[in-house]
Amino acid sequence: GFEHVLNYKPLRVELATGSLDGPGKSCALAVFVHRDNSLAQLTLAQLDAIFGDELRRGHAPMRTWRELGVTGALAAKPISLYGYDPRSGPGVFFRHVALNDSQKIHWETYAEFSDQKNPDGSLVRAGAQAVAALARDPAGIAVATSGDANAAVKMIAIAADDRGPFVLPTKETLVARSYLFARPVFACVNRPPGAPLDPKVREFLAYILSAEGQRELGRPGDYLPLDASAADSARAALN
Repeated sequence: GFEHVLNYKPLRVELATGSLDGPGKSCALAVFVHRDNSLAQLTLAQLDAIFGDELRRGHAPMRTWRELGVTGALAAKPISLYGYDPRSGPGVFFRHVALNDSQKIHWETYAEFSDQKNPDGSLVRAGAQAVAALARDPAGIAVATSGDANAAVKMIAIAADDRGPFVLPTKETLVARSYLFARPVFACVNRPPGAPLDPKVREFLAYILSAEGQRELGRPGDYLPLDASAADSARAALN
């Protein structure tokens, strides 16, 4: 919308890392299976083969647990999929990272969830609904956040490819961006081509990227700071 009206791109500056489990704070996504499932890790290509139909990462489709190396009674069962509305923020981010921006979900076995309000006005998050459905389905796999976990499920470690490393979401792996579903947090501001940035806007963004500003991040449930390299790059972009 910005580009359509003004015919130039906004300046985009990375300010922080999304939270581990803070609702509304760009939580990292997590992949879950039932606690009785022996599966412990997945690559992005495998996730694309499980959740996608376009298969942009080049892997053959994976529709049963046997194709993921799971043995026993679960092996022949089809994989049930639970996750976000693909048009929601988390859903778009999952498709961006796992499906390489494909919009073709494997709808035959995918159940999508959106945030819902109870009669008393309290919010039931989409991820919590997906994990609750997984808890009732040993043959399922779900995308949610670590804060949505319950005792019936377990998180899966994720890697870019077979070489690893396979990583679980923690505050440390999110800041380091070694966990691939960490969500970056950006500010997009209006700076016309050839013009300086508004001084007040620049000072505000510079404060957030300063050592003091970054120390303000990382409280329980809050956004997380950038690592030193990312902060240096952001300051350079701002300048």
